[in-house]
Amino acid sequence: MKTIEENEQKHSYMLSSGRSDSYSETLLKRQLSKVFPAKFEHLSFVSSTIADFYCEKAKLIIELESKVPDWAGESFLSDDRCKELKSKGFSIIKVSNYDIFNNIKGVMNNIEHEMKLKLG
Repeated sequence: MKTIEENEQKHSYMLSSGRSDSYSETLLKRQLSKVFPAKFEHLSFVSSTIADFYCEKAKLIIELESKVPDWAGESFLSDDRCKELKSKGFSIIKVSNYDIFNNIKGVMNNIEHEMKLKLG
């Protein structure tokens, strides 16, 4: 459950960055809601950063690779952040826009496979 502070930070981030959902985010969000209803949150705070999609129960982060920097001014999945998140038990799946547009079925199969590994 998100706190009021987290919701305010997310809203502030969206406004200050001029950010709105990209077309690839919208497509992935639709697919996730069909296959995993109510399991993934979009733009969630995870370990003091923002993940594109996050499943708390599975500790699974889905990050869309794009050229848009995050609010800290660097790529979300820098090597240091990736190592830090993995050391805390998070799994991370990177998804390219190309794959969302050209291989959404493969993307969803990959996510489903990781969910089964994490949740059994």
